[in-house]
Amino acid sequence: MTTNDMQAAPAKAIFDPEVTENRTGDGAPAVALSGAWDIRALESRARSLKTQLLLLAADSGRRWDLSRIQRLDHIGALLIWQAWGKRRPSQLALAPGH
Repeated sequence: MTTNDMQAAPAKAIFDPEVTENRTGDGAPAVALSGAWDIRALESRARSLKTQLLLLAADSGRRWDLSRIQRLDHIGALLIWQAWGKRRPSQLALAPGH
C-alpha cells in the first residue's frame, strides 16, 4: 500500500444552519432544515433561527423535513423542540441517524 492509498477521503463540507420555506406537491406548507445544527454553528445565529422557527411552527399543519441536517447536537435539538412547543409535528422527515 502506498502513501497515496492511505490518505483520507476529503472531508465533506459542512454548511451553516438554514431554514427553507416551501410547499409540497399538493400545496401544503413545508419547511426544510439543513446544515449544521450544533453549538458551534448556532452560537451566533440561535436567536434569529429561534424566532424564525417559532413563526413557522405556529402553523400546526406544516410539514417538517430535517433529513438534510448534517450535524445535530443537544443544543440544536433543543432549539427545534422548543419551537415546536415540545411536541413532535405530525408530519416529520428525519435522517436515519437522527
